[in-house]
Amino acid sequence: MDTVCDLVAPNNAAPGQHTRPVGFGLDLFEELVRTNGCDGLKTLARTPKGHNATDFYSALVQCAIRSTRSEKVPEIIGSMRSAEIPRSISFFESTMKILAAKKLHRQALEVYDEMVKDELKPSAVTMSCLVSFAVEVDEPERAVDFFEKLAATSTPSIRAYMTILRVYSKKQNAPKSIETIKGMEAQGMKPDNLILNTVLSTCVNAGKVDDASALLFEFGAKDRSLVDVISFNTVVKGLAQQGRFDDALAILDRMAKQIPPVQPNAVTFNTIMDAAVRGGKLREAWKVLQFMKTANLTPDKYTCSILVKGLKDPNSPPSKE
Repeated sequence: MDTVCDLVAPNNAAPGQHTRPVGFGLDLFEELVRTNGCDGLKTLARTPKGHNATDFYSALVQCAIRSTRSEKVPEIIGSMRSAEIPRSISFFESTMKILAAKKLHRQALEVYDEMVKDELKPSAVTMSCLVSFAVEVDEPERAVDFFEKLAATSTPSIRAYMTILRVYSKKQNAPKSIETIKGMEAQGMKPDNLILNTVLSTCVNAGKVDDASALLFEFGAKDRSLVDVISFNTVVKGLAQQGRFDDALAILDRMAKQIPPVQPNAVTFNTIMDAAVRGGKLREAWKVLQFMKTANLTPDKYTCSILVKGLKDPNSPPSKE
């Protein structure tokens, strides 16, 4: 037992002291199990010489991870259970932390599963980390489950909110995204610009442009710092995709009414022109070009590409340039 514990901290060895490869500790443990069985292991673990049973198993876990044999961690915890050695929350959480530091997120989730077997509940911080672990291993449904459990017992961190919103974005789940950002406010958390823009993008990509517009205007009225030109451009993009030129053009007025005003950029005008072309209002597209020039913005290749689409129509006026 002392040999296993000492192997995890070779830097503490006395000068000139020989240290074995860290994997030796795991080999030694497996040999102990084979030769002594669970009953013998129980006796060994409870009769330490300078180390307690938790030290012993913590050392084994570190040996497994450091020797790139992390798949053995659940087996080690199972042996700990068979030997009737108590497993604390801190034991499980520290193990998950070590695995996560090595980017072994799936193994960290396996340790959580072992924790559940012991009917132990992780802290809010660990639950927040579990949301990220599930995303890393591409298990979005599990990430949602972790987040909902976290939100039911405490206030999730900004990072947890951002992580779950990315999950909803990938699934184009606009209703859950809107529910989440409004849930933040209900829990006294202030969404930031990045979070709002993520939700707006999710709504637009899901075809819920009116929901995105309503959300943009609601949050813009509450706090000017939450909205920027990207926020408005996102909604304009959705309106353009549906050929809703009048609604897209009205966004310019909304931007001007913000205090201080949100200045449109070339993307804003190009997208509104695209809405005009899609909606068959080709003369209006040329008018928007004049608005763009009045705003001291230079037309670019995207402007030209959009306007060229309308040249096929006989009612489209020629360029005055």
